[in-house]
Amino acid sequence: MSTSLIGHSRSTPEVDNNFACENSNPVNDNGDNNEDNNENNDNNDTTTTTKKHRNTLSEEQKKSNHIRSENRRRELIRSTFDKLVELVPDLEPKEGRSELIVLNKTSDFIKLLREENIRLRRLKDQKGL
Repeated sequence: MSTSLIGHSRSTPEVDNNFACENSNPVNDNGDNNEDNNENNDNNDTTTTTKKHRNTLSEEQKKSNHIRSENRRRELIRSTFDKLVELVPDLEPKEGRSELIVLNKTSDFIKLLREENIRLRRLKDQKGL
């Protein structure tokens, strides 16, 4: 028996679509890449592969993308710790809290929930439910 103690919705992180490949190939109705799908063409006996040209990013663009990705990762970690603070009774929202304290108290709370679950299952079995 699996019971969800806490219901929450999951949000997906934002995706940065600022850099798209300009030389992308069209896709046919089957979801296949038209350029690479020569084997279905009866007029061609051999299949040739061509190397696709990609525009390389400048060092500044790479650095900017890395910084943006790292900031998103840090924000996701912060928001996840905020969720833990909301869910764990022994934690109170306040500035300057230690992530180690959050993790330790979360671990303690999970242990407590497991023990309570075991106790309730034993009680249920004793009562014959």
